[in-house]
Amino acid sequence: MKNAQSAGGREAPFVIERILNAPAEKVWQAITDKDQMKQWYFDLEVFRPEAGFEFSFYAGPDEKQWLHECKVLEVIPGKKLKYSWRYAGYEGVSFVTWELFADGNKTRLKLTHEGLDTFPADVPELGKENFAIGWQQIIGASLKNYLEATADSNPPCAEAQMLIRKPAAQVFEAFVDPGITANFWFTKGSGRLEVNKNVTWEWEMYGVSARVVAKVILPGEKILFEWNEPARMVEFTFKPYKGDATLVKVTEWGFDKQGDELIAAIRDSTGGFTTVLDGLKAFLEHGIHLNLIADKFPPQK
Repeated sequence: MKNAQSAGGREAPFVIERILNAPAEKVWQAITDKDQMKQWYFDLEVFRPEAGFEFSFYAGPDEKQWLHECKVLEVIPGKKLKYSWRYAGYEGVSFVTWELFADGNKTRLKLTHEGLDTFPADVPELGKENFAIGWQQIIGASLKNYLEATADSNPPCAEAQMLIRKPAAQVFEAFVDPGITANFWFTKGSGRLEVNKNVTWEWEMYGVSARVVAKVILPGEKILFEWNEPARMVEFTFKPYKGDATLVKVTEWGFDKQGDELIAAIRDSTGGFTTVLDGLKAFLEHGIHLNLIADKFPPQK
């Protein structure tokens, strides 16, 4: 924690850093998903990690609730979130920045709150010392406890992988652009994958569709999305391999089954994603449409 005066005479920002026992994607969801945020942070009616999005909320002791007015200014999915922070009826505007640094299954979180000296000096509740106490409780206790309470170090999951002899950027694009994906997976997509945007994928030959919401998109590196009912999580990672090849790994978790039903669900998911990766390889490397998805369950005569 840093509390020093800046060289130019203006008060230095408040900074707190903590190591959290959770992977970066889980921490990112905790600080951007309103349903999770209300478990440890503030109860926001709406929130979207999109630049320009405005949100507000009340917080404070029962005798005085403060209306916080905020606007998202910068978003780097999975890594950085910055928004303005001000109080209705009071002068001054401050800025809160969340930065995540992945370290295996842990995350270094750095929170910076700058501009606190722009608030009225004659309002003690808006003094820097109060913010320091508040952020230490929020980051050092509330968020930490929430992540640990909801942790599952080894959830049942389905996994598949395939080496694709094309650059990571091209392989990544094949999954975010439905016009490309339709050549080896679903038959129709309602739009390009974007963080927190609802899209629909359709398998018209089966009369089946799925609602998909991307949670993290790191171009050329990772896609994390939620789909199905009840919701499950799917992560695609893209790792450069020996020149222009890419190792694609798929992991799905969040199965709501037990026993033999869980085993069957994981088996089906593993087989399904293996088929998808087989089709991807044939299409990107050789321009061949294998029609694997449709042919896996041909209509019965």
